[in-house]
Amino acid sequence: MLQRPGFNFIMLIITFTNCLILALDRYPLSFTEIDTFDKMNIAMSFIFGIEMIIKLFGLGVKEYSRDGFNLFDAFIVALSIIDFSIIYFVSGNGGAALNAFRAIRILRIFKLSKGWKAFNIILTKILKSIKDIMYFVLLLVVFIVVFTILGLEFWS
Repeated sequence: MLQRPGFNFIMLIITFTNCLILALDRYPLSFTEIDTFDKMNIAMSFIFGIEMIIKLFGLGVKEYSRDGFNLFDAFIVALSIIDFSIIYFVSGNGGAALNAFRAIRILRIFKLSKGWKAFNIILTKILKSIKDIMYFVLLLVVFIVVFTILGLEFWS
């Protein structure tokens, strides 16, 4: 079941849907929209938790932990559990720090690169480009800081 394309395709569709739901967040939201988004987030987190449990039982802990995407999913599920636990059992209000946990869940979109070869190639090229321009960006930041300090000294 875990190696079948149907299971992986359904989980990719659910991952994409989760990212779309998280992308619909905006300010201000009505109370009904907040309630709807909360219910959808709970449902998606529950589905991803079920996926993690199925994979753990199906593959075993050793085989499950060999794939970095599985470990990443387990991390996201753990963050979701922490997020919901704090919101519903401790404070009732998540605050900005817990909204960051929700924002981290959108990183699941990178899981699509596993099954989508063109997306994987694009991500690989972007990472290589970032490595190549890292020193230029560092030099640019130094120039910005120096000229900011000069501007403060001259015109403050």
